[in-house]
Amino acid sequence: MIRGAVFDIDGTLLDSMPIWREVGNRYLKQNGIPEQEGLSDILFPMSLEEGAEYLRFHFIPEKNAEEIKNDVLRIVESFYREEVPLKKGVKEFLHKLREHGVRMILTTTGDEKLAMAALQRLEVSGYFENILTCTGLHTTKRESLIYEKAMEMLQCTPSETCVFEDVLHAIISAKNSGAKVAAVADAESQNDWDKICRMADYAMEDFSDFGKFWDYIILKEDKTPTSIGGELQQFSLGGSPISFQDKASGGLQRCADVLCHAKHDAHLAASTPRRT
Repeated sequence: MIRGAVFDIDGTLLDSMPIWREVGNRYLKQNGIPEQEGLSDILFPMSLEEGAEYLRFHFIPEKNAEEIKNDVLRIVESFYREEVPLKKGVKEFLHKLREHGVRMILTTTGDEKLAMAALQRLEVSGYFENILTCTGLHTTKRESLIYEKAMEMLQCTPSETCVFEDVLHAIISAKNSGAKVAAVADAESQNDWDKICRMADYAMEDFSDFGKFWDYIILKEDKTPTSIGGELQQFSLGGSPISFQDKASGGLQRCADVLCHAKHDAHLAASTPRRT
């Protein structure tokens, strides 16, 4: 029986990923420059610093890259505080979990204050007992630590816990913690969706069908995690350690790491700290 639920925020509870596709053209519009077709595809693979320099060089040479970076981050902050919506069915799903006595906690690679501001505005923050950040634990979601700590706080064993995530590398890490995993579809992970569905215990387009989820995950006979020599098997693909550079951790979307002071992996260490 599931007694605890661990929720990712960006791309899982909040439909926040589109801002990282839109922020470049939003910035140009603020500066009286028409929308540029294809700009999001150019900026998305870049770091925040690279994206700011690109915008400076091609569109606003009178500003320096640091000014542009800060302006972009203000756009993101405004989006979280005023615009970002919940994924379909979230509030009702959380209410049903609480009715069934399931304790809930948040985990994020993002900025705690912005995430909580959004969740409070959307009237769902009260469902959660606490929030754990990768920054606070000095980790990333390429490791299972944040899920293990969440289970400790919930006082639940892995077999009693379900983790809700939207990106492949986080789903793999959650599986490596021993917990059950429910994958939530998000546009930015669509290229990995087949792999995600194979890895997760349950996959859903949105949160609109609690009954189906409950019947499958909660009432179904618990599955024993695959083990080797008594040790929980660490999941990987092709027999090699997982090192996916999927969109949810790369490109302009990583720009949010500046705001969140997250992503302590080697790829980001090469540049100024930036924000999933």
